Amino acid sequence: MLPIKVNINTWRLCFDRLPTRCNLDARGVDLDSTRCPICDGDLESSQHLFVECLVASSLWKIVTTWWGLNDYQNLLPNLQSWAETVNMPTNSKACFDVVIQTAIWML
Repeated sequence: MLPIKVNINTWRLCFDRLPTRCNLDARGVDLDSTRCPICDGDLESSQHLFVECLVASSLWKIVTTWWGLNDYQNLLPNLQSWAETVNMPTNSKACFDVVIQTAIWML
């Protein structure tokens, strides 16, 4: 239903395999800074970039409000089961999964 690159991106996020500045620094890549280039508010980790950063948190507030949910702070630790645990019909869960992965891809 989604392009393979979106699925791979989500998989890499679930297993913290995205080239965030923190991950690159841990692998010895020489960087000017490991801070988030979007908000400069924290280190650029997967958790910050996809949940805590102002841009990401604004997006998740919109998405979760749209779906009638209220908790996105635990998104990354539970990403694989988030859509499954949401109380909604099965066909809506498939759509919800697409929305979540698309939002992650757009970030």
